[in-house]
Amino acid sequence: MMGLLHNRNSIRSIRNWNTAIRQLAEGYAGKIIDSQQSVFECMLNLCQPFKI
Repeated sequence: MMGLLHNRNSIRSIRNWNTAIRQLAEGYAGKIIDSQQSVFECMLNLCQPFKI
């Protein structure tokens, strides 16, 4: 009985985590896209010496 109840609660908490993670991802999406450009440029600069 206790195990079944615990499973139900854990499933509910997993759903809560999914929504929380989704909200965090949506919140940070803009910042990640902004920083993506500079990260990409940095990687290009790092790879520059190895280009033939």
